[in-house]
Amino acid sequence: MAEFLVLRGFMRGHKDVVTAIATSIDNPDTIVTASRDNSIILWDLTKEEKTYRYGVPKRFLTGHSHFAQDVVLSSDGRFALAGSRDGALRLWDLKSRTSPYRFVGHTKGVLSVALSKDHR
Repeated sequence: MAEFLVLRGFMRGHKDVVTAIATSIDNPDTIVTASRDNSIILWDLTKEEKTYRYGVPKRFLTGHSHFAQDVVLSSDGRFALAGSRDGALRLWDLKSRTSPYRFVGHTKGVLSVALSKDHR
């Protein structure tokens, strides 16, 4: 038996192509997205099927000087880690909207990121 995908709604907020989408098991109604507009957006899912509005942007995080290539959300939903074509990684505190840690040293873009379940 074939399964079909059904469009449930749209999420608008980025000004360019979305490069990554992430969520966590503990926070399934919260996602983060990375984009070629150099930003990260934290979203709250609303699932308003009648209006096709499936999520609203909660926080816009800017600071990368090139494409935000990948992003991951910590399992507790407190942090997002983003890698960028600018060669840096940024750890974002989602409550304060700040990036207290910026990791530099790559000579090329950071294409993929990950966090361990225990946040180390």
